[in-house]
Amino acid sequence: MKTQRFRIIIPIFVIGLLGVMLVLGMIALMMRGIPDGWLSFLQRSQDTSPQPVSTPTVAPGSIVGYIWHDLCASWSEGESPLAEAAEGCVPANASTGYLANGVLEAGEPGISGITVNLGIGACPSVDLTSAISNMDGAYLFPNLEPGTYCVSIDPTASQNSILQPGSWTYPVPMGGLSAVTVTIGEGEIRRDINFGWDFLYLPILPTPEPSPTPVPTPIPTGISCLNRATFVQDVTIPDNTNIQPGKAFEKVWRLRNNGTCTWTTAYNLVFHSGHSMGALASVPMPSEVAPGKTVDLKVNMVAPMTNGTYRSNWMLANPTGALFGIGENGDKFFWVQIVVGPQGAGGPLSWRGEYFDNRSLTGTPDLVRYDALIDFDWKSNSPASVLSADNFSIRWTTKAEFEAATYRFRVLMDDGARLYVDDKLVLDSWKDGAVREVAVEVAIAKGTHSLRLEYYEHTNDARIRLTWEKVSSPSFPEWTGAYWNNLSLSGNPVLVRNDEVIDFNWRNDSPAIGIPVDNFSIRWTRTVRFDAGIYHFRVRMDDGARLWIDDKLVVDEWKDGTNRVAELDLWMSEGKHDLRLEYYEHSGEARVSLRWTKLETATYSAWKGEYWFTPGLDSRWALVRDDQVINFNWGNKSPAVGIPSDGFSARWSRSVAFEPGTYRFFARADDGIRVYLDGNLLINEWHLSGGAEVYTTDVTLTGSHQLKVEYYEHTGRALVEFGWERIAATPTPTSTPTSTTTATSTPTPTQVATSTPTPTPTSTPGAVVVYSFIDHICDADWEDNTGDLPCPSMGDDLRGTIYILENPVLENGTRPNESVLAMRPEMVQPGWIKGFFPIFHVQEGDRFRATIGCLDEQSACDVDFDLNIRVDSGPVQSLGAWKESYDGKISEINIDLTPLAGKSVAFIFELHGEIASFQNLAFWLRPSIWR
Repeated sequence: MKTQRFRIIIPIFVIGLLGVMLVLGMIALMMRGIPDGWLSFLQRSQDTSPQPVSTPTVAPGSIVGYIWHDLCASWSEGESPLAEAAEGCVPANASTGYLANGVLEAGEPGISGITVNLGIGACPSVDLTSAISNMDGAYLFPNLEPGTYCVSIDPTASQNSILQPGSWTYPVPMGGLSAVTVTIGEGEIRRDINFGWDFLYLPILPTPEPSPTPVPTPIPTGISCLNRATFVQDVTIPDNTNIQPGKAFEKVWRLRNNGTCTWTTAYNLVFHSGHSMGALASVPMPSEVAPGKTVDLKVNMVAPMTNGTYRSNWMLANPTGALFGIGENGDKFFWVQIVVGPQGAGGPLSWRGEYFDNRSLTGTPDLVRYDALIDFDWKSNSPASVLSADNFSIRWTTKAEFEAATYRFRVLMDDGARLYVDDKLVLDSWKDGAVREVAVEVAIAKGTHSLRLEYYEHTNDARIRLTWEKVSSPSFPEWTGAYWNNLSLSGNPVLVRNDEVIDFNWRNDSPAIGIPVDNFSIRWTRTVRFDAGIYHFRVRMDDGARLWIDDKLVVDEWKDGTNRVAELDLWMSEGKHDLRLEYYEHSGEARVSLRWTKLETATYSAWKGEYWFTPGLDSRWALVRDDQVINFNWGNKSPAVGIPSDGFSARWSRSVAFEPGTYRFFARADDGIRVYLDGNLLINEWHLSGGAEVYTTDVTLTGSHQLKVEYYEHTGRALVEFGWERIAATPTPTSTPTSTTTATSTPTPTQVATSTPTPTPTSTPGAVVVYSFIDHICDADWEDNTGDLPCPSMGDDLRGTIYILENPVLENGTRPNESVLAMRPEMVQPGWIKGFFPIFHVQEGDRFRATIGCLDEQSACDVDFDLNIRVDSGPVQSLGAWKESYDGKISEINIDLTPLAGKSVAFIFELHGEIASFQNLAFWLRPSIWR
């Protein structure tokens, strides 16, 4: 097939490497290997009539990286070394003092104008192409076929002289060449191949001239001779030879020099990838091999000790280290593959293979046979005489024993394949394509599981292989998740695995292979270190869940129910605490999550109530809640989940504005109570009591004062009441509270006065923000059409977008000089994104205020804003809806929340777009609750 090169300008939407900015623009791509048919199609681009276009069979991948100046506050030449490491530095030695720490940190600049080399195969290799870093230090290698590549930078090269003097700090602290071997799959984008450089002296760099977007350098064509090889035969150890564990063997390949260069003894046979099986990394060419001649290449190896299928991939290297191999372009490796033990992947198996002389697995199989393992390279031949060389399909089935673990399944295929475990589709690449490997990780419960691999061959070469292995040895750095096949967590778990976070929305699916979709249960445990403070815990569940902290039950929703949230605030002492979440799914959809957030500022509409599970106000954590009044008669029951019915204590605190006058404070308790006014002990009855007595004292007050009530319960019933009443006006109130009577005990009246609500202050202060939604963006649960979203979400894969945008320009041209909440619906039609914020306790006079609109330069922006609420876990209600388009106008929202006073309200932010567009990028400016 004849190919041509051409240049095409493609408009794209780019997300900055550091996830900080969004840029709309054009990128110029140099593309090679484009068939004439595609080129002629592009030349006909002015013709708007439909044209048939072939779809590429393999999605290209990309490598994106960043070259940054790894800052370290060092010293200039001639100065004395610093006494201790400055920020960003780590000790080196007496001569160099300190080096940069090898960590890409905020504020560290990119280095532009650096030439980055790309080679085929494992490092060292530089023969494919190159790119130049742009003004931000970014480089790009697009349109790469799946495979292994070497990314490298040579600081001694003349084009990179700006780097001298200095040394690399990342990925490996060293001087000289820095190289990284990178493997990419079909359509994969690797964004993490970064290089950190520490300059020896400061100042470091002049301000660089802006450089264009990196464009790969075309592969050189003017070379004196060509290196190519052709595989002739396996002289020893053909594929899938069975070798006993630990046995040494010699592998011999016969290759033909199919190029124009003579292979001298300076050429080498080099290990490329896979399992080296103890072989040397490089073996010299045994003799000179002229073009057209063959050579036998030998390497000594040792079979691994563990049963399984092992493959070792090899290539050749010329005297400069450039890799080449077999295949039309000389970029394919040759290999040796052995089977250690009785069978291959996973142990002794027998696969039932059903072979069909069609691509659709339909009808009666034309051949049924049993295959020891699935690893076939038929090339352009037929698998059997009854089948054609093209247009056939195969279904393999077996059963295998698995330990409880996560397994990585790998399928190498040409053309399409799909893998099922227990009839669940776990890998799907059912499409035409050149040889490629697709991998998937699957958590599997202990026991026997059925496996099914389906494969089809369309045209040209045919290749299929299946292997699997445990991902790693069992370790549980985050949550230890134990999974049961029953509702009651009874018996031994069928699967134990590490779960990074507890945030699952399985809907009608199973949480793991071997776990049913209904009637299962899970227990997660971990130890977490907390700083001292108040934390807001949220448990979302469908069906039941319960949460323990330090073996104390704090959330108990062990019952069937649809998707709902249980929330509570806890004061946590500094140090480590044991957390345990238990969950069960009965029927229908399955969902569970656990989150907590430290509350830097907490507001309470009335009393801040703190409850300890010990009588001394001193347990390792305390329940914190908003109590409207102190008037509780718990009897023999507990005041809250996690607090015992006996042997607990509580503290209530608040600020109250009093009109001038004399006030009578009263209290009674079973058992002890004490009351403080502005830190002064007012009532002190800290003893056992049956709650039959009322303690009173009169005080003359005016203005705002701090009240604190402490209580403990010993045994028996629990009761506590506290309140006050104004018994006389005082024309000239004193500034200092003065006790007018001594606390006395009187018989319990039939009815005692209840606490009055907080009086309105005599003067109304200016409104202040009591809750900023921007400050709590990631306390919300975000979702779009597809499902749950992380926070922040940059919409890399067309999903919904939610993030904080610093110092933006709005559609009316103004710059508010503060952050906004930027949102974009998912790229579907219609698309939406929603955020469910934690519960807020509304007070009388509270108002919701915000400014909304589209961001600058989003000319196609056309969205609908919805502000909804859920009151006391009830149905969703609307507070308002607004339509916004790019018309140069923004809208102000100001809603009186007084009708919701005293309610627990969850606010829901929504953004909808009827038309899928990257420009549906809208904002919430200062979304807040004012008081």
